[in-house]
Amino acid sequence: MTSIRFTAAVVLLSILLLASVDISAQQEQGTAETEIGQAELNANINFCRGLMRERNYEGASALLETLYEKYPDNTVVISLLIQCYDQLQYYTKAAEIIQRYLKNYPDNFNMRLLYAEVLAKQGELDRSEDIYRQVAESIAVSNVIRLQAIVQSMVRHNLGDRIILFIDSLRALASDSTLFAIQRGSVLESKKLYREAVLEYYPLLRDTSRTGNDAEKRIMDLLDFADSQQQAEEGLLAQSDLPENARALKILSTYYLKSGRFDEAFDFTVSRDSLEGFDGGTLLSYMQTCLERKLYQQAARMGEYLFGRREIYRPGSEVYLVYADALVRLHRYDEAIAVLDDLFATAQEDGVRVEALYALGLIHLDALGDNDRAIDYFDSAQFFYSRNPAYLAAMMTRPICYLRKGELQKAAEDFDAGLKLNPPDEVRERAEYYKALILFFEKQYDSSHVALKKLLVDHPRGLYVNDAVRMMVIIDEAGDSPEQLYDYSNALLFEERRMSDSAMAGLSKIANDPDAVLADIALLGLAELSLSQADSLAAVRYIDSLSIRFEDSYYRPYGLKLKADIFAETVELRGQAVEIYRSLLEKHANYPFIPAVRKKMRELQEISGSA
Repeated sequence: MTSIRFTAAVVLLSILLLASVDISAQQEQGTAETEIGQAELNANINFCRGLMRERNYEGASALLETLYEKYPDNTVVISLLIQCYDQLQYYTKAAEIIQRYLKNYPDNFNMRLLYAEVLAKQGELDRSEDIYRQVAESIAVSNVIRLQAIVQSMVRHNLGDRIILFIDSLRALASDSTLFAIQRGSVLESKKLYREAVLEYYPLLRDTSRTGNDAEKRIMDLLDFADSQQQAEEGLLAQSDLPENARALKILSTYYLKSGRFDEAFDFTVSRDSLEGFDGGTLLSYMQTCLERKLYQQAARMGEYLFGRREIYRPGSEVYLVYADALVRLHRYDEAIAVLDDLFATAQEDGVRVEALYALGLIHLDALGDNDRAIDYFDSAQFFYSRNPAYLAAMMTRPICYLRKGELQKAAEDFDAGLKLNPPDEVRERAEYYKALILFFEKQYDSSHVALKKLLVDHPRGLYVNDAVRMMVIIDEAGDSPEQLYDYSNALLFEERRMSDSAMAGLSKIANDPDAVLADIALLGLAELSLSQADSLAAVRYIDSLSIRFEDSYYRPYGLKLKADIFAETVELRGQAVEIYRSLLEKHANYPFIPAVRKKMRELQEISGSA
């Protein structure tokens, strides 16, 4: 009996074990089928994305519609399908899918917003506005992020006056008159109500966050645009608290400076500085901006204002240096020297003294042509050794003085001494280029070529790469014409020594030589030298001669760029400049000056766009 019971128990246990194995197998099979299904869905979704990247929206939508029927709640499938319908302008189909989804998930914020957008695209603006309002009403006024999403969506879909009314209603609820001012202002701009737009942006100028920066940029853009300038200016000037709004004063100062209304620019800058406590920082910034824009007279005017009010201001070294720089560019050298002498006498730090000595040395070197006096100033910098970059600049500029004097060996030795100071890469490159040039002046052409080639290897992206390549080409081209190379070396040395008449005579001889080995580079040199003497007409004549006589010359593109640069300075000739730049970009894209050409093209396009 016991044996029978035991056997029955074993059989029952076996049945249970088999059943559990069968259930487990079924579960594993179900899991595997689910994983296979998910993998297949993901593969199909990725395939559809690929079709959409290829702009095959018809093909993608066909497959997505099949997937949608199988997975009606899959938000990825729905989103991609709506994107396809949007591109195909099947707005009715998109609306149907969204409505179907909202029946099951009526509180989905993103889908409700999408529904309002689709209705707007269909031209059903009343229904679209109703949906926007319903969505907004379901959100707390404190939820600015979602409310902002609604407003931005309305702006993108051009709901016009409805946006203004909508924002006004939100402002009333939130008791905030500046709520969504950027968006409201953009709508006013689209309606060409520029003055009203400025009134929206103006209160935000006191905001130090990104919103305030955005408002400032928008006002500046309105002042830059010819159609909106007057209204924008009137809107700012009408503000009663303008004298207490430093950011608004800055905007107007910048605008008036760009517009050439220098008296207004000056006055608003001074007002802003007084508002900021007479620290002079705003005035210095104004002077620096004037220098950058070559408004030297305006920079000097502000310098005179600063130095005439010592009871209020204590000009820092930077003010002295910028003021002196402006005076130098106005050829008021005695005044500039007096300012720098004052800086040297009153400076408390060796670094500032070195800066003053370096600036004084540059005036005597470049402006007055007094090489010996310049050397004295650069030598004096050694007595005030400091880590100030001006010290190294003085030591590395002193050899230029010897070069100008024609003392080539002394110049080379001085460059070697400067290189022992372990200067930055760009300073080292300059010294090495001049050492190679000195070898060329000494008629050691092979050694100069080797030094120039080494410079290209050591500084492949340096500032002197262009000059080094030109010199190497000259040495290669004139290798069989030592007389031409000799004459060119002398002419180039005369130019380096600022002996312009001798340089012009030497280059003219080469340009007119029947051998014509270096005539093309000589013509380019004559053009560059003429331009340095402010004779742009002569420069253009030399460039035209180069272009006609040497159509295939390596230097012809350099001449054309120089011609375009000259034309770019004259409003009536800027169109021709752009054409030359464009031709250079198309035909000579590998020349080292191409980045500068692109930059100049952008500048001219910005000027023409704001005109």
